[in-house]
Amino acid sequence: MNIQTIQYQDESQVNLIVVADNKSFTMPWPCRTWHAALIQAWLDAGNEIAPVPTPDPAEVLNDWRESTKVSAFQARAALLQAGYMPDIETLMADPATDPLTVMAWESAQFFRRMSPTVLELAPVLGIGDTELDDLFRFALTIYA
Repeated sequence: MNIQTIQYQDESQVNLIVVADNKSFTMPWPCRTWHAALIQAWLDAGNEIAPVPTPDPAEVLNDWRESTKVSAFQARAALLQAGYMPDIETLMADPATDPLTVMAWESAQFFRRMSPTVLELAPVLGIGDTELDDLFRFALTIYA
């Protein structure tokens, strides 16, 4: 087995991610398997176990935005608490508002942070990206 890299899986430093022969596997460390001797020889040759990579904050934020969704109740409650419901109601009653946006507002069971409806409504309401993130974070704390 030809070890290429080894890094800790997470901050606990209990498990290793080993890349050997172009394949990766996870294993506890220290271990009492035949892998232990190979890993120790690799370390004795001057190699080091790499620390857990620090994630790029922009990637973390983007991943959060892509994966975050709230129920329709949570969205409406957060908008009500933040004072946006009168503006939403006016916008939904405006004949110039895209009918698909109105349909989404009226019938969606949940809203994703990066959904077309949310991305269309936010600037109309004067909500920037950071404020929208905060609104979704707040909505996530609301339970019926």
